[in-house]
Amino acid sequence: ETRHTKNLVFDLGGGTVDISILDYFAPMLEVRAVAGDNYLGGEDFTKVIEDMFFKKNEELNPETLSPREKALIWKAAESCKVELSDSGAAHVKCVIGEKQYDTEITYASYEKACESLYDRIRLPIKKALSDAKLKITDIDKVVLVGGATKYSGVRTFVSKTFHIFPDTAINPDEAVALGAALEGAMKERVESIKEVILTDVCPFTMGTDVVVDTDMGFKEGGHYCPILERNTIIPASRTKTFYTVRDNQDKIEIRVLQGESRMADFNLELGTLEVDVPKAKAGKES
Repeated sequence: ETRHTKNLVFDLGGGTVDISILDYFAPMLEVRAVAGDNYLGGEDFTKVIEDMFFKKNEELNPETLSPREKALIWKAAESCKVELSDSGAAHVKCVIGEKQYDTEITYASYEKACESLYDRIRLPIKKALSDAKLKITDIDKVVLVGGATKYSGVRTFVSKTFHIFPDTAINPDEAVALGAALEGAMKERVESIKEVILTDVCPFTMGTDVVVDTDMGFKEGGHYCPILERNTIIPASRTKTFYTVRDNQDKIEIRVLQGESRMADFNLELGTLEVDVPKAKAGKES
């Protein structure tokens, strides 16, 4: 008998963190909600070690170091992070100028310095759970994806957050490639997985920027108009009508945006298209 399970995919890559919640009831796999942080990833954990190194070696000024010297320190910090995953302490070792630097970083001090990063990771977790209308205790399995999840501190964080040990059966470095292969096979209608059904959602709100009438009586541009709300099951179609804002306007520019900010420029631009319209009074053409 196939059990209905609620799964959370914890994807921490080099530069981003993504949380996906999926319902699995073979052969149906339904994405319930997606949330993330596009500015938080494994490199931020490396930077914590780099900052600790500079704090312990105050004679070194990051602004005066050469690109090569900065790269050496970064590489040493990355090696230290990997080593810390298996030991109580590790060292940042590098040669800057003619001096050999050997700075010890303890696991405990590093974890304390990473607390702000863990706090930031909790936000998309809460967001995804809220969108899926679930509690932490509803999650049956947590799957780790991305090289940064190999760090033991991240795995401990996941265990403490969800009160279950994460599923490590899949190599986190290969999980995305495996998923892409499965998706490709589904589109090719490969016989062995023809019964698998996967539904996905739009991870971010999509829309365009518009001009609005303000309370002061004038028009103001740069406002974001959502068209497709995040976590809408895709494929999906929505229709909205936009009108000219100036007399004799002969073009309407449509910027396709992705994000959750009320102001257009704070969202990610995916593309722009122009639509020719006949010249007429403002608000007459769409």
